[in-house]
Amino acid sequence: NILNLVFGFHSDKSAQCAVPSSSEAIYLTPYKPSSAEKINFGTVLKYKCKTDVKNTKESTCVSGKWLPEIECKPKEIKKQCPPPPQVPGALKVTEMRNYESGEEIAFQCLENFEASPSMDKILCEDGKWQSPPRCVEARCGPPPEVVNADIIPNENEMYLPGARVQYKCHRGFRSVGSKKVICENREWSQPPTCEEGSGTCGPPPITENGDITTFPLPRYEPDSTVTYKCKNLYIMKGSQYATCNSGQWTEPPTCIEPCTASEQDMAENNIRLRWASGEKLYSPSGDVIEFECIPGYVRDPASPPFRVQCLEGKLPYPRCKLRDVRCRPPPEVVNADIIPTENEMYLPGTRVQYKCHRGFRSVGSNQVICENREWSQPPTCQDVTCGSPPDIANGWIAEIKRERYFPGEIIHYRCRQGQTLTGPARIVCKEGNWSPPGTPECN
Repeated sequence: NILNLVFGFHSDKSAQCAVPSSSEAIYLTPYKPSSAEKINFGTVLKYKCKTDVKNTKESTCVSGKWLPEIECKPKEIKKQCPPPPQVPGALKVTEMRNYESGEEIAFQCLENFEASPSMDKILCEDGKWQSPPRCVEARCGPPPEVVNADIIPNENEMYLPGARVQYKCHRGFRSVGSKKVICENREWSQPPTCEEGSGTCGPPPITENGDITTFPLPRYEPDSTVTYKCKNLYIMKGSQYATCNSGQWTEPPTCIEPCTASEQDMAENNIRLRWASGEKLYSPSGDVIEFECIPGYVRDPASPPFRVQCLEGKLPYPRCKLRDVRCRPPPEVVNADIIPTENEMYLPGTRVQYKCHRGFRSVGSNQVICENREWSQPPTCQDVTCGSPPDIANGWIAEIKRERYFPGEIIHYRCRQGQTLTGPARIVCKEGNWSPPGTPECN
């Protein structure tokens, strides 16, 4: 027959198979896993795996073994990732919680930093975070050399974005173009050139965010003077005058940039202006600005001070973090159980439901709500069981007498032979009392 062709002529047809015990399988025919019977040779068992209910599999009892072997792999449970790493030079991750496998978080370097390698997200994979990039400073290399000029010494050798380096032409040479170069996008701006002077000066040097008060001329005689002014809210540093001296202009003033407290920057740090309103605030260098947390947030212990000074266009913004508004675990209620829920965060609005034990009745709402880090009033569970029913003379209780009875339970009275029962022969436990009230008699 077919079984002999498939499994060989020497199969032991008398050997029976044990009922399979895989907890990951759903058995369809002809036996259930709870069956205590042995299964005969040649029986075909159909089953599905709990992790793949779309496909039906088969296994046959041959010589006391199931062929092919019944096999269902348990569902793969992927691990959660712990709170993501905080990377130096990057915006801090404010949502510190466990993350499911497959979740991503945004990654952004701070100003003057760039990601290496370039990426803007990191992924949680089976309990581990993808390696985040490093945030490295976007610095410029050494400033370019200018023939017949020296670089005015500067303590700053980092050359971060915005760094400025100034040149000074040798004696007898005059500067053509801006005397300063600025580091932007890892590149220096165009440096000046130094040409031989003739006593007269060309157009006066340009000051960023400032200008001279008169119309510029192509040539200026020795000892000519020009006056500078800065844009609104910019603070002038140095003399407001520049003089033509031996073919070169003396050093012009610099215009120090004001600070701009923008709505976007404040939103990123969860702060707002304490004493002003509006989307932006412009403050000259040296002014002091005070911030406060937006509602629902508290000061981050690692934050800079909330009273900060504008320094040449730079504002060290303070930071606020989300206030912990979660509730503690819900209160226990005597003679009640909490109906299980997957939510263990207990955020505002979370509801938890109670169920009184048998024989107890809920008084008040059977659920509590998390609000302002506090749970609403929980219910109480009132005992509504009945005590032992009263005995009667010349009679008995038909059921086995107990100390406590649950609501709805019924007992029956019986009289001895020759006696007649007066009153209710049947009483019911209701709300902690026997009903109807009163004790029957046997007369």
